[in-house]
Amino acid sequence: MSNDIDEVKARVNIVDVIGERVRLKKTGSNYFGLCPFHNEKTPSFGVNEKLQIFKCFGCGVGGDVFTFLMRIDNLTFYEALKELADRVGYKLKSDPNHSKDKQYIEKKNKLLEVVKLAANFYSEKLAQNKNNPGYQYILKRGLTEDLIQTFHLGYAPENNDEISEYFKNKSISNELLIEAGIIVNKDGKLLSKFRNRIIFSIFDEKGNIVGFSGRFIGQSSSTFNPPKYLNSPQSIIFNKSRLIFGLFQAVESIRKYQFVILCEGQMNVLSSHRVGVRNIVASLGTSFTREHVAILKRYTDTIYLAFDKDSAGKKATIRALDLIFSYPEEMTVKIISWDNQLGKDPDELIMANPEKWIEALNNPYDPIEYFLSNFFKKFPNPTINQKNSILKIIVPLVHKHHSEFIRHEYLKKIASEFNIRVESLESYSGHDFNQDQQYYSVNHKNLSTEHANKIYDYIFGIILHNWSKSKHLLSLIDRDLIIDEYIEIFDCMLLLADADDVTSVYHALDEKNKVKFEHILLKEVNFDSNTNIEEHVRKSIPLLVRVKYQEVSQQLKSNIENKQLLDLLLKLAKYLNAKN
Repeated sequence: MSNDIDEVKARVNIVDVIGERVRLKKTGSNYFGLCPFHNEKTPSFGVNEKLQIFKCFGCGVGGDVFTFLMRIDNLTFYEALKELADRVGYKLKSDPNHSKDKQYIEKKNKLLEVVKLAANFYSEKLAQNKNNPGYQYILKRGLTEDLIQTFHLGYAPENNDEISEYFKNKSISNELLIEAGIIVNKDGKLLSKFRNRIIFSIFDEKGNIVGFSGRFIGQSSSTFNPPKYLNSPQSIIFNKSRLIFGLFQAVESIRKYQFVILCEGQMNVLSSHRVGVRNIVASLGTSFTREHVAILKRYTDTIYLAFDKDSAGKKATIRALDLIFSYPEEMTVKIISWDNQLGKDPDELIMANPEKWIEALNNPYDPIEYFLSNFFKKFPNPTINQKNSILKIIVPLVHKHHSEFIRHEYLKKIASEFNIRVESLESYSGHDFNQDQQYYSVNHKNLSTEHANKIYDYIFGIILHNWSKSKHLLSLIDRDLIIDEYIEIFDCMLLLADADDVTSVYHALDEKNKVKFEHILLKEVNFDSNTNIEEHVRKSIPLLVRVKYQEVSQQLKSNIENKQLLDLLLKLAKYLNAKN
């Protein structure tokens, strides 16, 4: 297999592969972006094109292009190799049966097979008798045969035994059926998980059916009140945090129109498809998460929110805005609004008047204008308490926005509407540098540039001169403590911490930083031999903090409203004040 690995690696560029999932920006000889494996606000995920490796300085994940695909798509090594080989048109010569991942691959493929068979069973049950409750429900909701096929809709009968009988002669164990979420073991009795439900097949981004969402269409009673929606359980193929209903069917339309509509519930998606609007998706009964934002970001920078018009939908709108506003990369978000009398959700609106749905999509609201417009419609002459109630919602949202310019424009708009000073709204953030100077101030003398550089040369020199024994000490140093002049050298040292010697670090640098690197290496490093290297590094960290504090303070003088700089300065000041 080694020849296959070398061939595929030689033909694939890791920057291209990762760049499809992570928005990368070139910094020196490396590329940086937000880590897809943990939540962060500032980019700490580095990719080195020359060495074809990646490393996150925040969570520590790193490796090559195979490692990246294995982690982000939950693939085995052979699956990642096969995907990359297909990408570059290379025919693999190796046999996956010799891979250590054989057992995992077999389990995953078997689960996919079980779920596909179950999907076929549910589809057959829906189609075989058009008088059954499932088909009658779909008919009542106006869904077409095309939609039934496109979304692989089905019906789970009330009878517990039918699906067990269906699988009896297919050589599939009950354990596998339970893991796939087709049946459940309740007090030793095997029961169908989905009963008397419309079945919505859930697709992954590659078009595989990986699970189901079932909507109950029976009658509740005092002794039996099942959940309205029921999803497949978590498994190696079904992960709700990485799945979005309708995304596979919407991708082509999203790319065409350059925006995605996010709603609640499968029926909203299906109804919208029925009237020709296909760039629409829904979360799987769970709260919309930052991971979902990152997934949608791969396809578009613009999200239209079309949540239900009830109180829960309003809360969901605010949560989604919070996530999108605070997302560190540029995104646009709009809100779809319509007359509540026509329906509480897109499905009801489309059933009542599909033209109004199209009209609403063509006239989306800016989020803050949406809140202000609704507020003044409800309260034409608002009291102080009423004003305060809306300000408590929208001002904290505005402060979450990653764009300094948009934050400022929103605050000006709100201040104008409520006839108050914009300065009073800025204080809501708790990051007014002028008013909270005491929290950011540190009482110490500034170091000269020459002295500051000597501190970095010294610490980097200790580690580089004792590379094999001390490279692990890089993990003690927070990347936020590195001044701009030394950041690329630090990043390359971290990226190549697995290298046997410092030569690899040197070759990964651009020409300017190679000169600085040579200077550090050629400089004699003197330190007490009776003290171990780790102690030297730990004792030097407060000096790094001082130097970084000076740099950030200077940068803020010309960029006083930069929230990221303010947060960083507060972090550094707290550390230094604690040490004084």
